[in-house]
Amino acid sequence: MAKSGRRRKNKSLRYFFLNGQHHKVIRISRAEDILIAWNYVEKKRCSYILSVAKRSMMRAFTIKEVSSIFQRDRLVIHGYINQGKIRRPAVADPVSDLSTRPGKYLFSEDDMRDLHSYLLTVHRGRPRNDGQITQSRVMSRAELEAMMKEDTILYTKNSEGEFVPVWKQPDW
Repeated sequence: MAKSGRRRKNKSLRYFFLNGQHHKVIRISRAEDILIAWNYVEKKRCSYILSVAKRSMMRAFTIKEVSSIFQRDRLVIHGYINQGKIRRPAVADPVSDLSTRPGKYLFSEDDMRDLHSYLLTVHRGRPRNDGQITQSRVMSRAELEAMMKEDTILYTKNSEGEFVPVWKQPDW
């Protein structure tokens, strides 16, 4: 039997936001066009029409994904949350009450944009005499949006040899 030439994305959907509430996927059936998920806010199982839910759902990011996108240690991001510098994201509590594990943070796309806005105001190093802010390793808003939507980013090399992101119209 010949192998298929198609490649499938292994990025599975585990957590998502729908109508401002965070969910965990229990089961997806593409044939039946149904999505069964656990709603953490209402603490119950919910079923949605998969094609309709995909249009209005926002992806949820774990602290590990956020730390890799922003290239910051996860403990630094926990520090921002504990110090009140950024809004506390939604917490995915364990489904069973018998579990003693604490829940995990789930960042929505809006939480990611808020964290990016905060990182633009963080100064690196000693204070400057002119009061300006020197950022380190902060991506542009367009790069963040592309990473959240899993789009491709096009870079060009400028005359100094640095790679600069440029805007590219998405291919439909």
